[in-house]
Amino acid sequence: MGKSVKVKNVVAYRDQSGAHREAYRGKATDKDLKAWVNALDKSMLAGGVNAHVSQALGFIPVVSYAEVQRQSDGKVLATYKAPMFQVL
Repeated sequence: MGKSVKVKNVVAYRDQSGAHREAYRGKATDKDLKAWVNALDKSMLAGGVNAHVSQALGFIPVVSYAEVQRQSDGKVLATYKAPMFQVL
């Protein structure tokens, strides 16, 4: 069988398709969270690994807000808020 491990931190984010939560394995800093968000946004573009998601939705979901939370107590460790205008 396998060994299950509780994730220390999660990232909760919102985009045009709704709210999402995923495991977060990077450092819990604003700078690293911004890099994670930028990588996710770019992966949704044509040729990216998540381009099939954008094609299925009919639009490119761009993260508008994200925060890294400690899984055990929900404490917010880092936040990201997208600028009003952004070019991918």
